Amino acid sequence: MLPQWLRSLPAEEAAQLYLPLAREFRRAFAATRNELSERKPELIIHLGDVTYGTDRGGLNHSSLLKESRLCIQSLRDIGTTVRVTIGNHDTGPATDENLLFGESLSHCENTFGPLFWSEIVEGVLHIGLAAPLLDYSGADSGILSRKDDQLTFLLALLRANSLPWVLYVHSPFSLRAIAPSLAPFLPRLRAVVCGHLHRPITGGFLRILEGPVASSPAYGTILRNVTICPSVAPLWSPGYNLLHLSMGGQRMHRTHQRVAKPDSSESIPKASLARCLWAFMTIGIEATVGVG
Repeated sequence: MLPQWLRSLPAEEAAQLYLPLAREFRRAFAATRNELSERKPELIIHLGDVTYGTDRGGLNHSSLLKESRLCIQSLRDIGTTVRVTIGNHDTGPATDENLLFGESLSHCENTFGPLFWSEIVEGVLHIGLAAPLLDYSGADSGILSRKDDQLTFLLALLRANSLPWVLYVHSPFSLRAIAPSLAPFLPRLRAVVCGHLHRPITGGFLRILEGPVASSPAYGTILRNVTICPSVAPLWSPGYNLLHLSMGGQRMHRTHQRVAKPDSSESIPKASLARCLWAFMTIGIEATVGVG
């Protein structure tokens, strides 16, 4: 399935751009996965949009469901706990107009595991939420019940623990509505790690531009703690990289490490907007984000 920015091009031109890009996506994922296999991390967190499925009702399309299963199984084969914070492309639009939304949620749960979850690693409580559930504003009672269950789970967990915590969610904007409920627990919040926005620098822009005009003080605090793990790396990002995130005091610190590119790697066309699609986070003694 072609991304939106390619579908506006003539079919032949779009294919010439997309096919080498798709091959390089797979190489980037394989190279990063091999690096992680050597590290044997305690926990891997994928930040969502495992496939590009918005226009096909998320994982309801058989080819996307197959690709998602292969991806997650490949990560699980490392011998590590794997968690996913599902994204908008995994479910399609979180509205009643998307008649497949509820089915997509079920596919995500059956493929990735719990839609919302928690893990304690190195004395830090790590919590993952499902952004599409946070975003849902329809009237389906079954989906609304799951949305309520997620918030109940989150608040009960934070009340029962006094540990510092890190929150993972595909999109930071999905947290607008529940941010006021999190206000009592924000002094212990160490970081909010998100995908969705495609550029690590976007977290800085959020703090500068959105924080002062946030819908609530609590949401402003959340935005100031956002770190972006890019789901697509910019054209000028050289080669394959690991983005290391490490906890230090009240802040998340970032460093980069180059991962060797295979001999089969090919140059991405200059008209492309991206070098990679795969991005995932691992948590161990040091937190690490893999970026192809």
